Amino acid sequence: MKQKRQRITGFSIARIVKARPLQIYSHLNQRNEADVQWARGGQRKLIPHPGVKHPEAIEADYQMKNGMLELDMRAPLVGYALRRWAADCTLRRILDPKQHHLCLKNSQTLFGVESAALVPGYTVNMFQ
Repeated sequence: MKQKRQRITGFSIARIVKARPLQIYSHLNQRNEADVQWARGGQRKLIPHPGVKHPEAIEADYQMKNGMLELDMRAPLVGYALRRWAADCTLRRILDPKQHHLCLKNSQTLFGVESAALVPGYTVNMFQ
């Protein structure tokens, strides 16, 4: 028996081979308004990792203003974006700066974000 999920899940668009519209109306709990994570927006602030040798090069690469790149993102997209950019999201910036040129300045914005499980350095109890 197929088990139904009680939350909306993310999928890799590149892996979808075929899609077709449903001929039924969505239940209220399946509409955008019911997706708490999608309704959560927030500004994420990326800075050069403190361990990189030439932070000014990182600032130029990402067109940072005042040494920071500010991005407004909905919660479900945060994990994908920060993983794609390999941003160190640990509170103490402990990931290797040779592999993680960026870090998330305001790591507290990951609290309660389900997609944060995808983020480099994220742990479930990092805010405890």
